[in-house]
Amino acid sequence: MALLAKLKRASARSWTFHYEQILGTSLALRFRASSQAVARQAEHVALAEIQRLAKIFSSYDPASELRRWQGTTLLSSELAELLLDSERWVETTRGAFHPGVTAGREPLWRQETERMFTRLNQAVPLTLNAIAKGEIVDRVCDVVLASSESLFEVIVNIGGDLCVRGERPVEATVSGEVENSPPLARVWLCNQALATSGSARRGLHLHDPRTGQPVTHIASASVLAPRARVADVLATAFCVLTIEESLALAENEEGVACLLVTAEGEIVRSPRWADWEKKNAKETMGQ
Repeated sequence: MALLAKLKRASARSWTFHYEQILGTSLALRFRASSQAVARQAEHVALAEIQRLAKIFSSYDPASELRRWQGTTLLSSELAELLLDSERWVETTRGAFHPGVTAGREPLWRQETERMFTRLNQAVPLTLNAIAKGEIVDRVCDVVLASSESLFEVIVNIGGDLCVRGERPVEATVSGEVENSPPLARVWLCNQALATSGSARRGLHLHDPRTGQPVTHIASASVLAPRARVADVLATAFCVLTIEESLALAENEEGVACLLVTAEGEIVRSPRWADWEKKNAKETMGQ
């Protein structure tokens, strides 16, 4: 069996699949597998899992579990877990990340002493957009990788939320704000995730959920983390927090690093990101 596994790895190659208008954005899948048949099956598993999770987390589909939920505790394990983790990140980021859409100027979470399920039992819109995409990327990677012993690498990129699972480092780039501009950074991911958010990326504009005011001091924030859900949340939060707050939080979270671009174009790297880039550069030069 060990010899067979080695032969499968030796003969493995990569297959790539691209889709548009998946969760309202683009989807790229790359699998390193022992055969095209294995890669095709992985593709089907990934698409089925995305469709399943969209029916739970979507804030746009009136039939999704999130949209139909009216405060009942009879939730799927996936939605319950994501709601509880959202609350944790609201507290950890001191409100810079917030899944509640404000009604006027009154935030969805009105009483800090109330429990999550009680707080959300109100006729106020709720969106998990700044965490659900990362969660879907994570779950798709996990499900696909577990679906076959003949899969050796899984890469999922949904609208810029990227996750790499496998044995080898994979190169990724952090794009600049201007189209066709040189990358801000080149990084190597190994069982890690990368997400970027910004005040004007893809025509979207971020607001500070604590004040309702537009975010103007950060052009973009890129976050490296062990899981895409974490990278997704913190990329959004780091556009809202001050630079000092973002750097402190990045260093406090295990395996998290960030690269921030200010509105004036200054690039700020967290200590862990800077160390990581130096390590990658030395390994690349040594190859």
